[in-house]
Amino acid sequence: MREIVERHQRGEPGAKEELDAIERAYGERLKQAAMATTGDVLTKSGFVPDRVEGAQIAHPCSQTMRAAGSAISRRTQQHLDALARRRPDLLDEVRSGRLSAHRAAIQAGIVNHGSFDGLYEAVIEPWLGKYPELREIVGRYQRGEISVEDGVAQIELGRRGGDRRSEAFQVRNTNLKPSTDTKDYAIARLRRDRPDLAARVGERLPNGKRFTANRVCRV
Repeated sequence: MREIVERHQRGEPGAKEELDAIERAYGERLKQAAMATTGDVLTKSGFVPDRVEGAQIAHPCSQTMRAAGSAISRRTQQHLDALARRRPDLLDEVRSGRLSAHRAAIQAGIVNHGSFDGLYEAVIEPWLGKYPELREIVGRYQRGEISVEDGVAQIELGRRGGDRRSEAFQVRNTNLKPSTDTKDYAIARLRRDRPDLAARVGERLPNGKRFTANRVCRV
């Protein structure tokens, strides 16, 4: 399948027709699977009591076996089963080919993608900081007001913000309080507040020691 898609992207003749044929075949399989779906609740185990050479035998009416018999994914069969029980009207739309199982599941509320704000707060914010601050940093970079290095430094500082008592926002246990005990954090502070000193990090001093970000930030 991937090879056909790549051929289609390259504009090779015949690739689009192959993709269309695959899509039509899948559509027919999906309609047949929807026609065979009744919404009956099966046993939770999904296996029959008998075994073959010690191995469990999948129940012929389990979601896994029905999905395999229709050549669709188990997730798609789960959507069809839920539609049959909760929204048979939308299942009819799938049977007629007017809706895909996934689109019908979204309309029925079976699949909930949630909001972008919720996704950002739960997954992205611990790494990139608050969304308004991130947009401001990106905007300043696009306007040429800051360099890439300065933007990265500000994002590095921003992702240390928020509720520091929450474990979801901690990178290390030692960061429960504002601190300068990490090299990246110290360099980020210098890039923001003292870029002249940030440029000197690693420089050999007259006493033989090296100029470090942590030493400057502790002063």
